Amino acid sequence: MYFHSPMKRYFLLISALIFTAVPSLPDIMEYAKGRTGTALKNSFRIHCTPQRYDPVHTSQLPDIYLLNGDDVLDMLSNSPITSTQASILPVIPPKWMEQSPLESNRIMMDLHNLLLTETTIAVDRESFPFAPVSKTTEVHGNVNVGYSHFRNDLINAIEPADESKGNIARIIFYGITVYPIALWTDWGSFLFENNPYPSLSPEAIELYMEWHRSDPVDMDELNRCMEINELQGNINPFVTNPEIAEYLWGKKAGEIYGIEESQIPEMLKASYSKHRDAKISLKTPYLPDTSQWWIDGKKIDGELTTASLSEGKHELRFKSSESYGKLIITITK
Repeated sequence: MYFHSPMKRYFLLISALIFTAVPSLPDIMEYAKGRTGTALKNSFRIHCTPQRYDPVHTSQLPDIYLLNGDDVLDMLSNSPITSTQASILPVIPPKWMEQSPLESNRIMMDLHNLLLTETTIAVDRESFPFAPVSKTTEVHGNVNVGYSHFRNDLINAIEPADESKGNIARIIFYGITVYPIALWTDWGSFLFENNPYPSLSPEAIELYMEWHRSDPVDMDELNRCMEINELQGNINPFVTNPEIAEYLWGKKAGEIYGIEESQIPEMLKASYSKHRDAKISLKTPYLPDTSQWWIDGKKIDGELTTASLSEGKHELRFKSSESYGKLIITITK
C-alpha cells in the first residue's frame, strides 16, 4: 500500500503537554497498582484496548511518521524515505492470528501495531518474526532479512536497525497484552505462548527485554504514542511507563507493582465469614473499578458489609463498559 499525504504532522513539544493532554494516564497506573503477573497484565488489557477501531485511521500514518517535506520515518531502518516509497507494516501480522479472526481484523486497524517502512522491506519481511539475523539473504541498508537461531531451530527472521529495536519490542509487548489470543499460528508460535501470561516464550522474553533496555523510549516515540491516542483513544503503556515491562517479564517479574504488599487491597472472593470479614471488596483484576454492582437485585452504593447479609448464598451481578454477568458468594458465621 502506497501513501501520499499533504497533511502536516502535529508535534507535541514538551512532555508536560503530552501528559496534560491525556488525563486518563494516572488512572491507568492506579488500576495497575498492587497487582502482579496475570492480574497486572490483564489490567492493561482492560484499560489500554483501543476505544475506536477505524480503518480510515491508517491513512494518517504518514502524518504520524512525517519528518520534513514529503519524507516519512522508516521505522525499521530508522531513516527517512519518501511517502510514495512507504508501505504499512504490521509488527504482529494477522497471519499469526488466523484462529482469532476478530482480533486479527482489529490488530490491522490498531495504529500502535502499524509502522511505515520501504515497500521492498515490507515484501521481503513477509510474516517473519523480528530477531537477530545470523545468516543474511537480503540487505536493506541496516535492515537484514535472513535466518536466525531461535528456540533450537533455524527460522526466517528480520532484524531492524539498532535504533528501532526497542520500539519493536514495546509494540510486541503491547500486542500480546491487548490481544491475548488462545492460539498463535505461523511464526507467531515461535515467539508467543498460548496462555494469558507470560504470553512470550522464554527466548522471546530474553530477546525483547534486551532490545527494550538497549533502545529506551525517546521523545519522538512518546509523541507518536500520544498522537495515536488522540485518534483511537488508547496508549501503549510500555511507551508511557516503560518500567512495566520489568514487572511482567524482566528483573522485577513476580514483584507487586506500585505499592508495598501490606497495602494491597483485598480482592473479591467466593466466601466470607461474618466473624472474620467485615467488608466485601468488589475489586477484581478482571473488571474496571468503575463497574456497577448489585447484590440480590439491589444496587450497591457505597460499601457492602457481611453484617448486612444473611448466612447462605447471595447473587452478585456486575456491569462494566465491556461486560456484564453474575457470580455467587457465600456468607458463613
